[in-house]
Amino acid sequence: MRRVRKGHEPAALRQWKEDNQAVPQNLTFDALHGSVKRAIRSQMMQEQGYLCAYTMQRIQTTDDCHIEHLIPQSQAPDLDLDYDNLLACVPGTPTPPQWNPRLPYGAQHKGGRHIDHSNFVSPLSADVKKRFRYTADGAIRAGEADTAALSSIEILKLDHDMLRELRKAAIEERVLDASLTEEEARELAAHISMPDSGGMLPEFCLAIAQVSEWYAKALQAQVKTRSQAHTPPPTTPRT
Repeated sequence: MRRVRKGHEPAALRQWKEDNQAVPQNLTFDALHGSVKRAIRSQMMQEQGYLCAYTMQRIQTTDDCHIEHLIPQSQAPDLDLDYDNLLACVPGTPTPPQWNPRLPYGAQHKGGRHIDHSNFVSPLSADVKKRFRYTADGAIRAGEADTAALSSIEILKLDHDMLRELRKAAIEERVLDASLTEEEARELAAHISMPDSGGMLPEFCLAIAQVSEWYAKALQAQVKTRSQAHTPPPTTPRT
């Protein structure tokens, strides 16, 4: 999970709220017009680098994602139309046939689960990327003694075999099978989380960045070990 920085409320949503001020019973998420929802999804995709807010999977079009309420509607009805409480997440709507009735991880696995700071790390949190660690085999770990991060992994099922295999494949392609030098690995770690000219981030960019850092350190340690192995032992001075 990487940090999401929310922008201003989309103009289409703001205008729809203004148009329905006189009929407050219409001011619900379920009453939103399809065109307004598409505008919301479109803006969130840009804010999120065209990645799912929870899984970091690619979102190509507005049909590839749905609008997720970070704090569930059943828990906080007053946030039903609060843009800061909305995220773009896979899968799309309607759910693709292969995930019928539900995707076994991510937003659909979370569902209406009650969340708070004690059991869930929000992708809006400034420190979110420090609270999860990804390894070369695609696994995800919580920071030491971070019960909220550990609980988040379970609530979102971020350790699901399907998702882990997808991360592993991306890591192998960009890092492990790429024959990187130490310098190239450090360069990848530093720049993989920067969007391209179209605003897109690579899938699983944070996982790739963390493994790239580990890989660079491993190469550095190998060089140091070889160097020490070829260093002649110190000689005893003659008296």
